[in-house]
Amino acid sequence: MKVTLIFPPSIATKHTLGFISIGQPLGITYLAASLEQHGYEVELVDALMEGFLPPNTDPPPNYVRISKGMCQTTPLGEGFPPGSFCVGLSPEQVADRVLAGNPDVICMSVIFTSLYRLSLRILEIIKERRPDLPTIIGGSHVTVSTVGAASHPAVDYALAGEAERTLPVLLEAIRNDRPICDIHGIAYKKGAGPDRPVHLKLPERIKDIDNLPMPAFHLLKMEEYFRTQAEGRMIKMYTSRGCTFLCSFCSVPVVAQQRFIAHSPERVISEVEHLIDRWGVEEVLFEDDNMSLNPKRCHKIFELLANGDYGLRFSARNFRCDMLPLETLQLMKKSGFGTIWITPESGSQRVLDKEIGKAMKLPDVVSSVERIHQAGLSRAAAFVLGMPGEKWSEIQETIAFAKKLKNMGVGEFWFSIATPIEGTRMYRESVEAGLIQGMDLDHFAYNEGSFDTSEFTMEQLKELRGELMAEFNNY
Repeated sequence: MKVTLIFPPSIATKHTLGFISIGQPLGITYLAASLEQHGYEVELVDALMEGFLPPNTDPPPNYVRISKGMCQTTPLGEGFPPGSFCVGLSPEQVADRVLAGNPDVICMSVIFTSLYRLSLRILEIIKERRPDLPTIIGGSHVTVSTVGAASHPAVDYALAGEAERTLPVLLEAIRNDRPICDIHGIAYKKGAGPDRPVHLKLPERIKDIDNLPMPAFHLLKMEEYFRTQAEGRMIKMYTSRGCTFLCSFCSVPVVAQQRFIAHSPERVISEVEHLIDRWGVEEVLFEDDNMSLNPKRCHKIFELLANGDYGLRFSARNFRCDMLPLETLQLMKKSGFGTIWITPESGSQRVLDKEIGKAMKLPDVVSSVERIHQAGLSRAAAFVLGMPGEKWSEIQETIAFAKKLKNMGVGEFWFSIATPIEGTRMYRESVEAGLIQGMDLDHFAYNEGSFDTSEFTMEQLKELRGELMAEFNNY
């Protein structure tokens, strides 16, 4: 049985195009490795990466620069946010590319809500051409809206949660026409007719992730990533999954069932060494939801990296800066880290406590910035603007706090507009307050604003965000 795993193209507007990043889609590479281990033939289609021009090719007018390459764009019409376009292969081209490989099953990965409608459009085209072809959809967005995803006519099965164990079981059932009602994390339509009920058996977390195979990067065109990425020979990597905190805007606690499951430090080092030996990697980006959640484990990893003297650059998306002592930060500096991102989210303690639920104190953020500097590392900070109950004066407190951090030497800033994502507390509260009527996928986009309040409008937030990004980053 041949299985094709698809990572969809990106979607952007003229305001967000510059923020698209290139990198290996980790989810489908983990799934591919598990499927190969079970004897399946696997093909990976990264529809964003495959939309890039080969080197030394004159770009047509519809190509734009993304990182170090030129990528195709295609305007999107009705059913998508106004003025948006597809970045990468068009939906029709993705269908052509997938069906040319004559798969027996296709699986679509949707890690962001913004990609869901585009992913469904691709599946619709594939179903129009091959009605008999089983279609499976999964990823973070599908996990928080599994029944909704399985209800779509172009979707046969929806996967909730981690799928390295459940997808092979589902495929075996499909191949042998066996019942699937007892498989955890699978949603599907029962019976016949357009209003068929959807059955879902709740997913279970994978506890022994050290026993999972390493990602199947060999199925990707890795040299194309290295050529196109701004970072060069960089590879993404997970050392853990999940987060136990409950930030109101974040879907990770829902997706990961508020559990943190980690690789052992020894497995992390083994994977880093594999990336060096197999791919000649020069930088590793840790993509964990919260790498620092277990401080002792985090310290041990950086101790092993520092003592290994690998000569690599390291970076990471998500740290709790208040959980990193000076000794750990010094090991990070020695191992090859350059910049540490901190995520205070707001400069208002009330917003942190009540609106976000961050469980972080602003004086601890200031202390963390000082410790990071003492360790010889550069600092960057991220904030969120426009929580449902936030006052305009509290947004001004955030700006003032960001200025304080800038005066302390923080050199890079990211400002986001709060966006309600299905399954989160922020989403529920936004619906209850009448700010949104539900998930409007026709207009969903990050950093475009989702609602007006008595304190601010979407347009005000968009304008303010643009000004802040330019001012604080010296654009």
